[in-house]
Amino acid sequence: MSRSSPPAQFLFFLKRERGVQESLPRHYVTLVKARSIEQAVKRFEKMYRATYSGLFKVNARTYHVFYSKRKGDCLEETMYQVTLYEDG
Repeated sequence: MSRSSPPAQFLFFLKRERGVQESLPRHYVTLVKARSIEQAVKRFEKMYRATYSGLFKVNARTYHVFYSKRKGDCLEETMYQVTLYEDG
């Protein structure tokens, strides 16, 4: 994306665990406006006080992004599905 283009909208969904019923809706987490997936990942990291651990590109509009967060004595790893949202 060029500097003159408006920010894109990236929807962050908490990724379902394997074996969870597919008919259940995905839980909407947040919408981040950014000029790139990298910028969206950094903004989400700051908002949720989590540490970015990795990114996997699924296709042109979908990514799996991994974050870790300390919960007491444990380190919790969470995967979010991030989708580029285009209005219209």
